Amino acid sequence: TDPEGTCNAISRLLTDLPSLRVLVLRADTEARAADHPGRASARAAERLRVLMSGAGRAGVVVICSMRGHVSGAFLLLGLSAHYRLVDANATFECDGVDRAERDAIMRLLHAEDAQSVLHATSFDAARALELGVASELVEGGRLDERTAQFASWLARQPAVGVCQMLQLTCGLVQDPWVLSARGERQEL
Repeated sequence: TDPEGTCNAISRLLTDLPSLRVLVLRADTEARAADHPGRASARAAERLRVLMSGAGRAGVVVICSMRGHVSGAFLLLGLSAHYRLVDANATFECDGVDRAERDAIMRLLHAEDAQSVLHATSFDAARALELGVASELVEGGRLDERTAQFASWLARQPAVGVCQMLQLTCGLVQDPWVLSARGERQEL
């Protein structure tokens, strides 16, 4: 639950397992509330951003399942993942003060949605899905099952297709035309 320890573990996995295709992270404050990590340091936040970007370029899809009250380093972890599967009863808190959270929100979401998140302070899972903080809402206590199912499905997809999808959806493309098109979309 320590942000630096999480970064170390992700780094080791990416280095030691070159055939890794999917990495599942879990932000769960229901299991043991005492495990909630608080805020991530600026150094850990930057390291996490670099690790997630590197994972995407290597074709490793990072999924984060989130349950309970998600804030601080757990929110940052989720915002950094490529996909965020969220328990329907989860709640989110973002005070808008933490620079790492703000930066992650601005990178992930459209400007209007990012401002909604930063001004909302706290919101539920349904609102997280509407705003793009959550990729998928999972009901009925099936979060672990759905996460495993999705990870398994992703692992079976062709590596080339996964890399191309990550490049297009996660900002890993450096093509000037694509970057220009993204900028025009953001302005709309």
